[in-house]
Formats: sequence, structure tokens, C-alpha cells
Amino acid sequence: MAFLDEIAAHIVAQGAATLGVDLFLSTKAQIPDGNGPYTTLIETGGTSSRRTQNNKSYNRPACQVVTRASNYKVARDTAAKIYQALGGDDGMFNSVLDGTFYLSIIPNQALFDLGLDERGRSRIGWNFDAEKESIPGESGMDFEQWVSEGWR
Repeated sequence: MAFLDEIAAHIVAQGAATLGVDLFLSTKAQIPDGNGPYTTLIETGGTSSRRTQNNKSYNRPACQVVTRASNYKVARDTAAKIYQALGGDDGMFNSVLDGTFYLSIIPNQALFDLGLDERGRSRIGWNFDAEKESIPGESGMDFEQWVSEGWR
């Protein structure tokens, strides 16, 4: 499954949003005209893959999260809910999202004001970096086995 799909599935599973209703993927998403809140996940450049001692590679994608609403407090509160669903200030470590092992999902900064969108709605944003298996299940182990064998 693709990076944004995995992140979105986790946000939905945490009860923080509903895909296609108030959570959308990519800059091509058709954001409704209403008051919101609406959150968009936008894949950004990330960094190059990292190789491990057993010659496995881990992708390091990144994402910008943008929440918009006609009311600033609603936009900020919704952005904070999404932020917490992805681990908050601490981020997430050694997690399986929709079948893919993630070493980490770490925020780059606190929530910030992005100004108004083209419809005059407040926008709150933040960015995070992730590190994940290049191919889901590539390690040949499930998460519990990975932890029990002391892989770090």
C-alpha cells in the first residue's frame, strides 16, 4: 500500500478523521467548499533510502498535513487531533501501519498557521518524516517477532 494510504488508514483507525469526508490525499484532492474542517495529506520529498547491516533498505518519505476550516479554533483543534493520532510530540516508533513496518513517524515542528486558503478558511499545517520498510513484509517477520529477536 502507498505511504499516504497507510498514514490515512492509521488516522481513520484512531478515529481522528474519515477518508473522503474530512480527510483527503494529495494536492489533486477535491476539497469540499464547506466550512470544514478538512485535512489534506500531501507527500513531500523525504530523504534517500537507508540501508541496514543486513542489506535491507528503508524508505524515508515525508508528509505535510494541512487542516482548513472557516473557524481558526476548529482548524487548530482538528489539526491537533490528527497530530495526536500520529503520536504527537513523541511521534511513533516500531509500528505496523496497514501491514507495513514503520521504524518511525516523527513530527518536524509544532502546528503552524499557513494563512487563509482560496476560500478564506484558516489553514493549520505541520510536517513529519517517516522511515518504513521499502517492501511491506520484506523483513519476513511480523512486528512481535521483530521485537522479540531484539532488532533495533
